[in-house]
Amino acid sequence: MPIPLADFIAFVTQNPLGVVATVNGDRGPEAALLTFAPMPDGDVLFDTQISSRKAHNLAADPRVALVIGTSEESSLQVEGTASLPRDADEQRAWARAYEERFPDSQSDDAAFTMVRVHPTWLRHYIVGDTIHEGEVAWA
Repeated sequence: MPIPLADFIAFVTQNPLGVVATVNGDRGPEAALLTFAPMPDGDVLFDTQISSRKAHNLAADPRVALVIGTSEESSLQVEGTASLPRDADEQRAWARAYEERFPDSQSDDAAFTMVRVHPTWLRHYIVGDTIHEGEVAWA
């Protein structure tokens, strides 16, 4: 059974640091440490430089994996699809939502883009025990 939406949002809010993994068609998987901000619908936002490897990877292949929570013995493993903003209005809206959580972010900088991850599968793991696992029911 997957984690309830409210619990997912609370976990990401309390544990914003995590890793994003993308796929480079030539070299394979690539990963980066960054901060995540949950949206009310369960999607997750992060910002990245437009010139970054992850931005290029996601433009070519939107499949993504996240590990959220790096400081405790509990983490969320998330698989899903990533979207880049379709236009400047969507970029600004996502950046504003991200900045509510991280006011010092560079999401408004022209060199940055927002990424929105739509979870499709997740596992809530506490060392030695899987609490929730499966397809995302609230997606």
